[in-house]
Parts: sequence; structure tokens; C-alpha cells
Amino acid sequence: MQFLHSSLHFPVPLPTAGARVIIACRDQKKAELAADDIRLDTREVEGAGHVVVVSLDLSSLASVRQCAQHLLQTEGNIHILVNNAGKDIIF
Repeated sequence: MQFLHSSLHFPVPLPTAGARVIIACRDQKKAELAADDIRLDTREVEGAGHVVVVSLDLSSLASVRQCAQHLLQTEGNIHILVNNAGKDIIF
């Protein structure tokens, strides 16, 4: 089952394959809504991974440091990084 999550623009099979998905985003409300959508899409999938939200504002080095510290404390490894920051920027 391969489909794209419309809010985040990444393949949803990550959580359906049992992956722990971390959504790092500056807008917590939007990130939680997207996480809820993914949880709904995968609620009936046996062995689906967890989706969590962490705060990250890439325009603030303090926020980047805080997020990195949080991830170092809570995550053993990060195996895949999907970066869509700035994908809608028009020059």
C-alpha cells in the first residue's frame, strides 16, 4: 500500500511498515493535525509505527539545538530523514 500523505508530502508506508515517524515542525497545531491524519490512515494496520511531533523552527539555531538535544535523548537512531522544508518557496 503506497500513498502520499497530502499534508506532509511523504509516503505513508513509513508508519505502516512499523517505523516510528517523527514530525519536526515549527507549527505544532498543523503538525498535530497531520500526525492525527496519519494515525487515522494507519489505525487498522497491524504493527503500525508511532507518529510523534516535536517542535523545530529551522530559522532559529536555538530551536534546532533544542530539537537535536531532545532527539538525542529520546531516539536511539534515526535511519531515514525526509526533508520537505521550503518545498513551496517560489523565487
